[in-house]
Amino acid sequence: MFDFPQPGETYRCTGFPDVVVSGVLADGIPWDMPYRCPGLVWNPYRRTYTILIRIIAGGRMAEIPLGRFFAGLYL
Repeated sequence: MFDFPQPGETYRCTGFPDVVVSGVLADGIPWDMPYRCPGLVWNPYRRTYTILIRIIAGGRMAEIPLGRFFAGLYL
């Protein structure tokens, strides 16, 4: 089973200070709004998924590819 990072979870990522997940985007659309995009297929291995994060030290927002997020995780 594939478990996406959930909004509000805190992670440490290589190349970033500690971050908080703000959301998951599929083709730029928040994944929790499938009713707006009925044709969108949920496939965690497509490159179009990105993670929207908030950097704790400074509050900046950043959007990074899902694969890069998981590759940099070092909990």
